[in-house]
Amino acid sequence: MSITNFAAWKSELITTGRIVQDEDNSVLPDEAERRFNRYIALVDMVEGNEGINAARALLQSIQSRHDYGGYQNTMNKLLFSFPAAQTAAALVAELRESLPSCPIGPAI
Repeated sequence: MSITNFAAWKSELITTGRIVQDEDNSVLPDEAERRFNRYIALVDMVEGNEGINAARALLQSIQSRHDYGGYQNTMNKLLFSFPAAQTAAALVAELRESLPSCPIGPAI
């Protein structure tokens, strides 16, 4: 299934990418599993021809310490579906956003 509404896809990807941690009792286990499975499905929608914004969205979706294997799928999409130069550009762009106080940030 391809991505038809990028903004909606990205929003849901970022939300479900916050993978519920085992110690989080605020979310029922069935709901946590549903979110995890939805995250995997959203990542699987990516074909690699969506451009740098999709690659950046995948990187932005990686947010939890324990991913229970979910982010392996995300990284595989980045590394094997997108052109290498596009993946590299997305990584650099996200590093710039993530590390604004890093002394080498502007030099990248």
